[in-house]
Amino acid sequence: MNTDDKIKNLLIFSGTPSDSSEDFEYAEFFKNFNGEKIICGGSTASFISRELKIPIKMPNAQMSIDGLPPSFVMDGVNLVTEGVLTLSKAVEYLKTERVIGIDNPAGKLVEFLIDSDFISFVVGTGLNMNKINVLKLKSRKEIIEEMSLILQKKYSKKVSVQYI
Repeated sequence: MNTDDKIKNLLIFSGTPSDSSEDFEYAEFFKNFNGEKIICGGSTASFISRELKIPIKMPNAQMSIDGLPPSFVMDGVNLVTEGVLTLSKAVEYLKTERVIGIDNPAGKLVEFLIDSDFISFVVGTGLNMNKINVLKLKSRKEIIEEMSLILQKKYSKKVSVQYI
């Protein structure tokens, strides 16, 4: 638990809903969440941006440390990152307990995870036609399941995962 008396909630949205007719409902859920909010995924950020009419800004177009794509900025969102590469690197950091002071999107994600008491993952199961797994990475679902287990067992976090 953090040192504050107040429980810190974190919501991580990654992936789009399997039924696009539910986009607005999930975007509203995201907007109304009481706690810190992170988006992991370009398509995820695009659907939230479209439904809530919040523009996505890219302050820095350079690749970051460890070759990760840069993060983006959206009003009302604490962190907006690329999806699978960033999540995979965050899992790597969590496994090795390399969790403080990493200046890239995965490092920032890990700092939010470590600083939170209760972490809610909302994982979209919609097909992303822009993604072809040429790098042979684990699926978003596999990565988040692994991250969830690490957070619970190694860092004593309370975690929930919802698939949409």
